[in-house]
Amino acid sequence: MLTSKTGANSCCYYTPHPDGEHLCYKWTVNGISKNVKWYACAGCKSAKNKDKTKPKPPNSKRDEEAETWIINPMDLYDHHYCNPLETSKERGKQIIFTQKKEIINNGGSVKSHIGKAEVAITQKYIIGTFRCTIEY
Repeated sequence: MLTSKTGANSCCYYTPHPDGEHLCYKWTVNGISKNVKWYACAGCKSAKNKDKTKPKPPNSKRDEEAETWIINPMDLYDHHYCNPLETSKERGKQIIFTQKKEIINNGGSVKSHIGKAEVAITQKYIIGTFRCTIEY
């Protein structure tokens, strides 16, 4: 879920699950070195936080300046021990976040516009690798 806990200018990536595009994995920043960012599977990271005996979560590596993967997260499917996420729910969370941000930036009330966000959530999307950026 996207919250203020992820910080300003944070981003995450989603990759489709091998069983179908209705499932996905979420990748969040796990470390930074110059222009390179390490991304860990958020589900595996969460599972490891709950059970310290679990192995290190799969890590992907991305050159942010060149916008290319050095270690592609789609090559790490065999390393996951988490349950994949439902793509439609994750897309819905992105829509809600974007709608709320737009409403607040325009000086409006989120409560008065919640119906618009609910309608947008019902839209279905096809997933590839997609990026979400949070800017404050």
